[in-house]
Amino acid sequence: MYYQPSDWQTARVWAEVLSQQLLASRFSAMIIAAWSSCSAELLTTEGARRKARIELDRNKADHDEDEQAAVSQLDHYRRVMERL
Repeated sequence: MYYQPSDWQTARVWAEVLSQQLLASRFSAMIIAAWSSCSAELLTTEGARRKARIELDRNKADHDEDEQAAVSQLDHYRRVMERL
């Protein structure tokens, strides 16, 4: 309920990285540490935002029409890519 699209994308990247690492002959702790550091710095995770005391506004009525159009277009691209 509280996760943003960036949280889900972080989870997807983690899943991909971990899948590749599990299939590799050697596990790279450096890759995992680098991604973890980057995601925390960019505040893409719920925990990082809480530490920074950032609360996301979920009121969609405040979004302007251009932003809504951009989100709709990105959603369309996502659906197209999922079909590939």
